[in-house]
Amino acid sequence: MANTKRSTKEVQKRNLYLYICNKINEGVSISDICFNLEFKKQRMQYHLSLLKQHKVIKKISYSVWEVQNNYKDLINAMLEARSTKTYSLGASKDRTINLHALNIETKILKGTINFKDIDGYLQKSFNNWKPQYKKIFTPLGLTWRNNNNKSISIFIWSRDINKLSEVPILINKAALFTANELKKHGVIIDVLDYKVKNLNLSVKDKEINKVLNKGESISVFLNRPTTLNPEVEAKAWADTSPYKCLETNDLGYMENYIRMPENVANLMALNVRHYKNIELYNENITKHLAVLSEMSETLKEIKKHINRGQKWLMILDFVIIAINLQLPFLKMAALIVMFVGVLND
Repeated sequence: MANTKRSTKEVQKRNLYLYICNKINEGVSISDICFNLEFKKQRMQYHLSLLKQHKVIKKISYSVWEVQNNYKDLINAMLEARSTKTYSLGASKDRTINLHALNIETKILKGTINFKDIDGYLQKSFNNWKPQYKKIFTPLGLTWRNNNNKSISIFIWSRDINKLSEVPILINKAALFTANELKKHGVIIDVLDYKVKNLNLSVKDKEINKVLNKGESISVFLNRPTTLNPEVEAKAWADTSPYKCLETNDLGYMENYIRMPENVANLMALNVRHYKNIELYNENITKHLAVLSEMSETLKEIKKHINRGQKWLMILDFVIIAINLQLPFLKMAALIVMFVGVLND
């Protein structure tokens, strides 16, 4: 499905560039082409610059362009070159991974075997131990090593893979194939309990030559175990041998490296959403502050009315007291007027 979408998009681009070139050949002005395509000026300028960069068109004078005779072939070459471009983050669309080294080890549960009896060979002795090896050319490309009939090491030959998910599948195939072949010679291995002793994955990176000289390398320990073997510390390194590449012994790190452009794009999209949320938050804060200001004014008015009410209650209390004291009307009225004046002050 992904390939179908990509090819459809490339066809759409090719048709767009063919349309622009054909219209230029017909003498249609750039502004009219822009109007017909409903493009903004900046977008149209981008496509013109791209066509000019790849020698498809040539600028004669202001707003006057000339299309090369072989423009169709040049457009195809341009799209092909852009489809295989290298991203600035170091990962290209051609994400072929090299399985540089892969070694698993499994215990021998029953039986013994001498690889010399089945066309194997010996290597140099190590502390009274003579390693026995046997190469298996088909169907997988393996090398077996007999570890004193205690365990079998399986070395999977270097190869290119397209997906990281192929690694555990390849390991299982190698283990099952080895178990079936050794069973023919009376040897039973523990196919369910193997250990990944060494894993080395690499992907080409042309950007490495900007930071490394020939023969140099940089290693980084990731402070965690590898995905396939918790006893091995995950690490990654960059070097220039056999080619400029990034290498690692961890499937998780390689997957993150390959997915880096996509992850960065997703992160940028999240940032855009975050900024929009911040703008919305600022708008809400501004509205909230306006509401608080209105509430403050309303509270002030309520306080004024409360103060006035309290004053009239005090006047009413004074009148009641005056009546109880049986003061003369004129004297009581004069005292009330004086009392109101004091309250208003």
